[in-house]
Amino acid sequence: MGVQPLSPGYTHFEVFPQPANLSWAALSLPTLQGTIQLNLNQTASLINITLVIPLGSTAHVCLPPPTATSSTIDGVRTAAQHETLTIDGQKIAGVLDGRMLCVPKNLSSGEHAVARAVRSV
Repeated sequence: MGVQPLSPGYTHFEVFPQPANLSWAALSLPTLQGTIQLNLNQTASLINITLVIPLGSTAHVCLPPPTATSSTIDGVRTAAQHETLTIDGQKIAGVLDGRMLCVPKNLSSGEHAVARAVRSV
């Protein structure tokens, strides 16, 4: 599920899932700060996570492209790759990190919904 601590006790952690062809997955990870909960759902055109960040923690979140897409063809970014994220219902421009698309700011404690969709532009 790609949840790794970036500071002791998971006060700051990353979410960098690599679900391959899984259509869904769930994680409940107890930490000193509280339980990190991550639910992932994926279709050919959408990858969506629901993340619960414990009080006092922050998370750096990046999502891969949905399962049936490729961010490049022969090293050239495809025209169909629409690089936006939806975070808690608001569309924002993501920051590319290789094939991953990252939330530009760390997410604070609470429940967050993050989605990456690929559609024609």
